[in-house]
Amino acid sequence: MNGFENMNSSSENCASMANNSTPTDASSKKIRKPYTITKSRESWTEEEHDKFLEALQLFDRDWKKIEDFIGSKTVIQSTWHNRTMY
Repeated sequence: MNGFENMNSSSENCASMANNSTPTDASSKKIRKPYTITKSRESWTEEEHDKFLEALQLFDRDWKKIEDFIGSKTVIQSTWHNRTMY
């Protein structure tokens, strides 16, 4: 038996295994935790934006420190604000 016969046989086994697989049952899906918004969506004020820019200079991209420095925005809000600036 040469190498090509082994390869062909191996691919046939994979194909038969794929055909024998059972579809996943809908009840076996993982239940997701509901998404909750902790702070309301609002525009950045000029003061918050100025604090954000100052915090970026002070803390580079330490988002937790930036959140604490601004005080009214979360880490996620700060990272999104950073992305939309450029």
